[in-house]
Amino acid sequence: MINAYGKGDQKRFLIEGSETPQSIPAWLWALIIGFVGWGIYYAVTALNTLL
Repeated sequence: MINAYGKGDQKRFLIEGSETPQSIPAWLWALIIGFVGWGIYYAVTALNTLL
């Protein structure tokens, strides 16, 4: 078995990087919701012009 973390300091074991969970920022959620809302608005207005 290969030790991926190496020897390091045995008294302090900190895992850094992708294994520390981080939440998605609020501004990114707002951007996604805004873009989806604009897409729905655009689709509805485009379909109304065809009918």
